[in-house]
Amino acid sequence: MRGSMKEFSLFDGQITVVVFPNKSGHIESSMKQAREEGESDRSWDEYGAAVDGLESLILAHACAGVDVGSEAYQAGIRDAYQAVAEKFCAYDSSFEVSHGD
Repeated sequence: MRGSMKEFSLFDGQITVVVFPNKSGHIESSMKQAREEGESDRSWDEYGAAVDGLESLILAHACAGVDVGSEAYQAGIRDAYQAVAEKFCAYDSSFEVSHGD
């Protein structure tokens, strides 16, 4: 029996992950922030590479069957994203875990 496509929406739609029945997938996110004036090309490239890595990790986990929509998973991604973004001075506090309160 073949599975069906699964879609996950994280951080109020700021990250969308689609997993296809063949366990491949696609991710879209707004994790990358606009470049701020005065940021060096190297710093910006490193920030972009770190965010690409987080997006790839989220997608790989979703394709492997990890519940990326869980509150605990999103808290871990938020913390990892915060650490990356703070290193490059681009942290967007809107990536907060929604507790459904």
